[in-house]
Amino acid sequence: MIVWRVVAVLLGCFWWLTGCGPLSEPGEASLSLHSRFTLDSQCTPPARVRDIHPGPASAFPSRVDDRVPQLAAARGWLFFGATDGALGEELWRSDGTAAGTQRVKDISPGASPSSPTELTPAQDGLFFSASEGVSGRELWWSDGTPERTKRVADVAPGAADSSPAELTVVGERLFFTADDGTHGSELWMHHRTDGSTGLVKDIRPGSFGAVASELTALGDKLLFSANDGALGQELWISDGTAQGTAMVKNIFKLYDSSPQSMVVMNGRAYFSADDDEWGREVWWSDGTLLGTDIVANIWPELADSNPTSLTVVGGNKLFFAATEPFFGRKLWVSDGSESGTVRVMGQVQGSEGSSPQGLTAAGDQLFFLAYDDQGQIGLWRTDGTEEGTRWLKREGIDSSGHPPPMKSVGKVLYFAGSDASSGTELWKSDGTVEGTVQVMDLVPGPGGSFPRDLTRAGSKLFFVAHDPEAGEELWALDLCDRAPPLVTCPAAISVEATSLQGMPVSFAAIATDDFTEAPVLEYSQASGSTFPLGRTEVAVTARDEAGNTASCTFPVTVQDTTPPVLRCPSYTFIEASGTGSVVVQYPEVVASDTLSPVSIAFDPPNGSALPIGDVTPVTVTATDQAGNTKRCQFKVAVENPDAEGPDSSSGCGCGAQSSGWAGGSFLCMVLALIRTRRMGEGKR
Repeated sequence: MIVWRVVAVLLGCFWWLTGCGPLSEPGEASLSLHSRFTLDSQCTPPARVRDIHPGPASAFPSRVDDRVPQLAAARGWLFFGATDGALGEELWRSDGTAAGTQRVKDISPGASPSSPTELTPAQDGLFFSASEGVSGRELWWSDGTPERTKRVADVAPGAADSSPAELTVVGERLFFTADDGTHGSELWMHHRTDGSTGLVKDIRPGSFGAVASELTALGDKLLFSANDGALGQELWISDGTAQGTAMVKNIFKLYDSSPQSMVVMNGRAYFSADDDEWGREVWWSDGTLLGTDIVANIWPELADSNPTSLTVVGGNKLFFAATEPFFGRKLWVSDGSESGTVRVMGQVQGSEGSSPQGLTAAGDQLFFLAYDDQGQIGLWRTDGTEEGTRWLKREGIDSSGHPPPMKSVGKVLYFAGSDASSGTELWKSDGTVEGTVQVMDLVPGPGGSFPRDLTRAGSKLFFVAHDPEAGEELWALDLCDRAPPLVTCPAAISVEATSLQGMPVSFAAIATDDFTEAPVLEYSQASGSTFPLGRTEVAVTARDEAGNTASCTFPVTVQDTTPPVLRCPSYTFIEASGTGSVVVQYPEVVASDTLSPVSIAFDPPNGSALPIGDVTPVTVTATDQAGNTKRCQFKVAVENPDAEGPDSSSGCGCGAQSSGWAGGSFLCMVLALIRTRRMGEGKR
């Protein structure tokens, strides 16, 4: 009995250490141990990474707008702006350990801050805006090392600020807005290949500028909103050149259409825009004039449905909040078509609406905040269907006007929630009521740690949280991703060969993971490479950020199913003396194949003894090395020109009576025609 009690205590301690908080709200059923580990994927409780600014002072200076993120993930690190109290706010990086949390560079020497903002991950580093105290606020870049943390360009020469904003990566180019002191706020571009930085186009000549916004990558081009000073704030597109930067469509001909809340789904951009016929509704564009149109007129006539918070879920569902007559402001879902744009059922009924906000995609589901029938705001989830729409948590949701910090990790939502006993702390939800739980009470008691800036980097979830002893510092949660990604190989591929050297073959596998948004795919033979003749097995390995792997294989067959090209000779006439038979050598037969040598077979075989006075059909078969065949036929007539002519005994007489009368008559006619032609050729 004592042994079992010890085991129970140990299990309870282990459960508490890994659970990081209560499993269920009062009155809800507890989960099994297996369900617990499925729900709470983290290995250890959240912990402060480092007290960067020792003591109760905060490492993270307050912002005018707390909704602007201060943390960004790049190259597997977390980048952020912080101060240690000795130097001003500078660029830092962290791998989630105290030793690995370091200042990248003192950009503005001494106590003056460089105040890095607009942190924007790129393929091999981070773009950001900062001030070194000499050249003003300009565009910077860092790979996480001090020697390679440098200013990209001094857009506004001297001490003036160009104030780079709206940083958007499109392939090897970074688009951003900046003011060089001459053109006003215009669209600029930095090309990472050659390091050049320049004004894309002076869209609105003069010092006011086009005030570009909503910069969004659409394929290899940039879609954005801008004002040229003549047609108002409209939709524009750019390929990075002045000639390739133009207005897509003048949506509101009398005023500004002001495109907002732009997102991309299935190669199209979706956004909210106002026009002079339907009011503010959801629009779509593929970047062309004819490919830009309204999705649906939710509020009929000129009234505005005012769609906001456009959010793509699962790559093919567009969710947004919109207002319509008699139903108020509700959550809507669209597949991009007018008929496929519908109100999500299962929400609060009535004309007041539920006022959805804080829309956040997590896997194939959407989390959002909305009001219920009692007028209380709570956390909801939906997959777009009525049966898949439900509330998860009613109490402890801030209704001050701004949604609380929310971040999805795979199919799980992390957010700042609260209850009466522990204040505002870190919570999580898997989309079920019983799976919506507090992660941990970081600051015991009702005070709360007020977590914000939730940011995923590698296998850790970072956030800024406050406690009375250390102020606002960096915290991290180990997501402990032990599950491999799910990889799906393409179906078997077969292509027809046109060259002995093989054929280029393109393909793509699909990989998904609960935590890593885009697992890395590795192929044993690259897509687009040349495959030899025959069957090749291609192995695909998917790797997530935690190092977990999964593999699959599929065959690529380069096959030759095309028969050779074969051409038989025309009717062949052979002269022979005497009677009986004669050995015949057939004329040349032309056969070819683009991939392999061709073997030729005759039936009867070449060199066969053919009877004099008969017409013999010869079948030719050409076969390539893949076994593909082609056949043709020609006839060989063997005749004795010295014979006196056909008689009844020869079987060639016109009055011959035999079972082969028809064949004999045909042979007589053929021989006569051939002889006549030969005699004519002799006279010529």
